[in-house]
Amino acid sequence: MKIHHFVSFIKFALSGVLSVVLDQGLFAFFQKVIFAGLSIRHAIVLATLFSRAISSAVNFGLNRTIVFEKSAAVKSSIVRYYILCLCQMTVSAVGVMGLNMWTSMDPSMLKIIVDGVLFFASYLIQRMWVFKGDA
Repeated sequence: MKIHHFVSFIKFALSGVLSVVLDQGLFAFFQKVIFAGLSIRHAIVLATLFSRAISSAVNFGLNRTIVFEKSAAVKSSIVRYYILCLCQMTVSAVGVMGLNMWTSMDPSMLKIIVDGVLFFASYLIQRMWVFKGDA
């Protein structure tokens, strides 16, 4: 791994920590407070959608300007970023629901596990595809 990629990965990890804290807090709030009256599956899907929408906007800005240091081509990178985001959100919700069917773990804890796995794939995809075309 080149030193530039290592530094980029450290920045990505820090940006990710901030985004995860935001996403996790919002997920728990939406799932346990806002959508508490719904079935657990509906609450998980809606909480995932709303928490990811907010945290992803923050994450995109941090990754674009600080992690990958890009200042041009916002249109193309934001489209690619949100394609990735939608894929990750789907895998996250399906993963949490799937694990919830087989365990008695709290959905918020399951989300940490699922999203932890998705984190590494996301770095590579963002480095190689989302922000690669930016100048």
